[in-house]
Amino acid sequence: MLLVPGLGGSVLETKLGIPDSEKLPHWTCTRKSSWKRLWLSLTDIVPVQLDCFFWYTKLNWDDNEAINDEPTPQPGVEIRAPRWGSVYAMDYLDPSIIVSALSEYFHPLIKTLTAAGFVDGKDLFGAPFDWRQWPFPAWLDDTRALVEKAYEMNGGSRVVIVSHSMGGVFTYVFLMKQTPEWRSKYVERWVSTSAPFTGTPLALVAMLTGYFFDLPVSQAKAATFSRSVPSIYFLMPNPDFGWKSNHLVETPSKNYTSANITELLLTKTNVPWAERAVARARTFFNKEYEHPGVKVSLFLSNNTKTIVGLRYKTDDALLASHALPDVLPSKCFAEPKPGSDADDSKAPEKLMGDGDGTVAEESLRFACERWKEDCVVLDKVTHFSTIKHPTVIKAVLDSACPTGI
Repeated sequence: MLLVPGLGGSVLETKLGIPDSEKLPHWTCTRKSSWKRLWLSLTDIVPVQLDCFFWYTKLNWDDNEAINDEPTPQPGVEIRAPRWGSVYAMDYLDPSIIVSALSEYFHPLIKTLTAAGFVDGKDLFGAPFDWRQWPFPAWLDDTRALVEKAYEMNGGSRVVIVSHSMGGVFTYVFLMKQTPEWRSKYVERWVSTSAPFTGTPLALVAMLTGYFFDLPVSQAKAATFSRSVPSIYFLMPNPDFGWKSNHLVETPSKNYTSANITELLLTKTNVPWAERAVARARTFFNKEYEHPGVKVSLFLSNNTKTIVGLRYKTDDALLASHALPDVLPSKCFAEPKPGSDADDSKAPEKLMGDGDGTVAEESLRFACERWKEDCVVLDKVTHFSTIKHPTVIKAVLDSACPTGI
């Protein structure tokens, strides 16, 4: 069994050796350290510490780089997902006794598998990753080697891959990089939960508003972070697979869809690398979005209000998104009262649709329709809860026995 987490779903550690010449957000930000936990530490989710976090995790783009070049980390900052091959990094995101119940991720599934006799590192494995990135070559290569190792360690039993959220799209990209012969030999089944197959408007929302997991963060710093990390571009609604008729952003003078996202980012948010980043993100998919060539089980949830776009009251309000306030937001979004206009602030109004609270239903259902696979639809289960749902856990356990691991 191989588990693949989603955005924000791997523990991250950092090692710091930041030069004294670098200006940090606060004097309390650490400059030198050995490897230590960076994400997630719920007890550090306070304004000053979050400002340090956003500085450490921001990536830097060279305007003159080619499309295949990667952004670089901050000077003196190394970041990794720890314990490659283990499920440690996706079990509890913060295992502290005080807050572990708030940060359990794959834990209910791992607990069930362990009770059934699975052993971490023997027949249960994890493929964590630095979730700021898109599917980078080292992860793809390491995951291939891990699948082959699991196969060999277990007497030639094919591997069941279980993914959640963005990890599902990573898994799809990974599988399509392998030959049909390799997939047939090594993979028993792929169990996908809550995958945003064609992207999610929430990625664009994060860039425009500074939204960040509903945490009390500076809009400016959160937006700067989101605009710098490849995974956000990787999750941008893709016009090759729908979305062209969806108004992702509405203003009095112009509406924006997935087809002109780049124009929006270049002109309204002052992100000069937007065109290159969006183009690179789309190279991971061919326009056929072919079936991955393995047995697939697809799980999604609906009947939960989900952000599908933003409406700005004025054109100037959207233009202001390139210079968000460097203060804790009282509201990222305007909340108009029934029978009245939206408030007079520059915060946009949310456009709501169906989905799982994070990913719109259109994206969740895409693979079911494109690959003509049946989907198991969970009613009113939130995005981050699908991987813990008893129906999913039972299906995973059933899929691993008796032919897979």
